[in-house]
Amino acid sequence: FDASHAPQLEDEGWMARVAKERRDNAVFVLNKDDKSPFFETMYRDAWKAACEAATARNGADSASPPEPRWTKCCAIRPDGTRELRDTLFDLAPTGPALFPDDVATDYPRKLAIADVVREKLIRHLYEEIPHEIGVAVKSIDERRDAWNAGVTIYVNKPSQKGIVIGPRGSLLKAVRIAAEPELSDMFGVKVRLELWVKVERNWMKNGRLLAEMGYVGGLI
Repeated sequence: FDASHAPQLEDEGWMARVAKERRDNAVFVLNKDDKSPFFETMYRDAWKAACEAATARNGADSASPPEPRWTKCCAIRPDGTRELRDTLFDLAPTGPALFPDDVATDYPRKLAIADVVREKLIRHLYEEIPHEIGVAVKSIDERRDAWNAGVTIYVNKPSQKGIVIGPRGSLLKAVRIAAEPELSDMFGVKVRLELWVKVERNWMKNGRLLAEMGYVGGLI
């Protein structure tokens, strides 16, 4: 709920539905708790009214609907969703292990490396062209003491290539310096990256490249 303003009919409708269906483990999230005024009390009162209406429909002797978990958050703060996250983890049941304890993930190595490189590109490029960048790991030479990964960065236009490379290769170098230690920690072996930038017009419509990047089809 957007608790920076008073409850709307839609909000009250959702509360009435939860009260009627008597859902266990419901979580009510009051967003924008950085705003003033913050209408938490009005939302709690609206929930009480929904419970009273549900009880009246089912008879005075019926039990009240289960109380939801109330959480507050602010999505623009780095730690603003911690309470919500902790609540959801607390409610999540423990399931069986999906793979052995000594396996950190079943995510393909090429896709994991590409994800880290793309994240570093986005951090350095900010809002310039991050959503028009594709990253594909073409090769991984896995040696005992070090891995060498060849990575191609795709852009849509020739003008974008210079932006990604940066003056005298400075931006590409910064991305490599930021990504290599993280990947080395991830895989437990020193990882060296060779980054290349290639212009591929409309790469987002190229099925082969999208499959290579893991966006379509099975994981590679």
